[in-house]
Amino acid sequence: MLASLCLASIGGRAAVGTPLGWGGYFNGDTPPSATNLVSLHGSGLGLVGLRSDRTILAWPGTPQPPAGLSNVVEVSAGEYLFLARKSDGTVAAWGGGGHVAASSFLNPPAMLTNAMAIAAGSDHGVAWTSSKQLFLWGANQLGALNPPSRPLPAAVKGLAA
Repeated sequence: MLASLCLASIGGRAAVGTPLGWGGYFNGDTPPSATNLVSLHGSGLGLVGLRSDRTILAWPGTPQPPAGLSNVVEVSAGEYLFLARKSDGTVAAWGGGGHVAASSFLNPPAMLTNAMAIAAGSDHGVAWTSSKQLFLWGANQLGALNPPSRPLPAAVKGLAA
C-alpha cells in the first residue's frame, strides 16, 4: 500500500483537523469522518488516525480497532500491526498478516501493565512501563525481538533506566 499523509501544522505544532491524503491508497480522498485528528499512522495494512476525543478512526479497507476502544493517548503502526496505549496504561493490538498468522501473537502480554510508551514493529509490539520494564511480543521469525531460543512474550531483563 502506498500513500502519503499530511496533517496541517500551525506554529510548529500539529493542528487538530482533517488530513490531506494522496497516493495509491487515497486517490486524493479522505473519509468524511476524518476530522478532529491529532495524529496519523500508516502501515502495510492501512491507515488510522487518533482523534482529539481519544478514539481511533480506521480508513476504509483498514483492519478495525477492537470494539469499544477509547481513552487512547498513543498509537503506533507497524507493517502488519497497530497498537494503542490507553490512559490507564493498558495496550490494545489489532491487525494481522505477514508473519502473524495467529491473532494470539498480536495480544500484548497479560503481565504488561502501566505502559508509558509503545512501538509497533513489522509484526511485533514493544512497550515501556512505569516500572522501567521493556516488554516484547509478537512474531519472532527473524529474531527481531530476541534470540529465538528465548520464549515470548517476555520482559527484557538487565536494562538500565
